[in-house]
Amino acid sequence: MDDQNKMSAEQADAAIQWLERHWTGKRQCPICGSDQWHVGEHFVTPIVLGRNNGLVLGGTAYPHLIVTSTTCGYAMFVNAVIAGVLKKIEDAPDV
Repeated sequence: MDDQNKMSAEQADAAIQWLERHWTGKRQCPICGSDQWHVGEHFVTPIVLGRNNGLVLGGTAYPHLIVTSTTCGYAMFVNAVIAGVLKKIEDAPDV
């Protein structure tokens, strides 16, 4: 089954290239010490909190790449817009 929500091949290549250029330190997992990582096939986003810490579903999102240790499952996130994998979508004017 084809998952239409996966990153495109170009986006996946851009993510890996960005990591190769910017991850200059040790690539060891802080939990298990492994240097084996997997870049997730989907963009992920933390949930936005609104007033009084209520969950906001829909609207503002901060897309990230998820990079996971294949040994222990530890995950870290890289902002996909800052990494240049996704373009920032400017806010639409109020109508």
